[in-house]
Amino acid sequence: METDDTPTAEICISPKRLQAFSATLGRHRNLQHVEQILVADVESIVNNGATVPYSKAKIEKLLHMMQEKDQLWIHSDTKCSLSPL
Repeated sequence: METDDTPTAEICISPKRLQAFSATLGRHRNLQHVEQILVADVESIVNNGATVPYSKAKIEKLLHMMQEKDQLWIHSDTKCSLSPL
């Protein structure tokens, strides 16, 4: 089984990749009319139809990047609340 042991701080993510990730979560939010998403569900949401899938480590990094920009809030590592994007 393959594991992703790359420390989150060492992961490089392009602005374009961050924008695509954020847009995918925003579309999901709007289509499903949800304010909260389980962090565990984010992987399947963003990788559904993605040409280049996101690893768990990249998803974690992207969620934290979005939180730093006040685009979402992570609650106790289980849920994230999305702000209007």
